[in-house]
Amino acid sequence: EKVLPVLFIWPEVCASARCPDHHAPIQHDPEDVNVEDFICLGEVCTKADVPRCCEKLAPCDTMQCPSGPDAQAEGWNCFGTTCDAKVDQKHCCDRWAACSEYICPAHQIQRPNATKTLCASRMCSTRDADLCCEDREVCAAFEEKFGCKDPNGTKVDMPPEAKNRRCTDATCGSMDEAHCCGDVSSCHGFKCLGGWLLRKRPEHFTCNGKV
Repeated sequence: EKVLPVLFIWPEVCASARCPDHHAPIQHDPEDVNVEDFICLGEVCTKADVPRCCEKLAPCDTMQCPSGPDAQAEGWNCFGTTCDAKVDQKHCCDRWAACSEYICPAHQIQRPNATKTLCASRMCSTRDADLCCEDREVCAAFEEKFGCKDPNGTKVDMPPEAKNRRCTDATCGSMDEAHCCGDVSSCHGFKCLGGWLLRKRPEHFTCNGKV
């Protein structure tokens, strides 16, 4: 009787399969599945094994991030076929920047609740200016509300060049009197030291004295 040699072929396991983008090898429980379900068709896994070995990962935008619906990392995927906040939050979510991190232009001030107002992305930019900032009231409003007075309490006219100066806050208050009514020089013409630039609209801001 002639004895023929027997060639055993050991198929590669699915864990070695090269899955396409946004896919990952199927995670099986060895105790709850037939061995045929997690091996390739040959000694080496090929594209033909993708349907049996790979599964599509859930995109990050299918989960709700704490910072809001737009905080997901675009084009990223969760670690499984469904997103799990406990597992995927740090991977998928990013904190949107708050308005308190945005530096408003010199003629504006941060709006109330800036720490709770979120910008449109991970960093605030000029496109968030209207959301984060509001104009500081001009001294002309101070004149209407309080009027300028001399040391004796007699009402006097506000210096003409002071009317367009900006108050400290969104609305002028009594604390703006020296700035709005005082005989002080504007920042226009001030020579900044090296490494510093003059603010925009320097005529709206004042020095502490006449010079």
